[in-house]
Amino acid sequence: MTDKIHQLPTKPDAILAAGEELRRKLPALIENATMIAKLKRAHYDAYLKEGFTPEQAIELIKKL
Repeated sequence: MTDKIHQLPTKPDAILAAGEELRRKLPALIENATMIAKLKRAHYDAYLKEGFTPEQAIELIKKL
């Protein structure tokens, strides 16, 4: 397994660059979060339609 923890930048230029990179990526990150939420909602609704209780559907969604 690879270590996914990244070291935070400590030099001022690196901190500014990291902030700018995040600023550029933010719209895509927000769009991705929206798509994930819609997909989870679709799963939840499908579980309910198949007869699962709301509590069961939520537990199943947590495992996605």
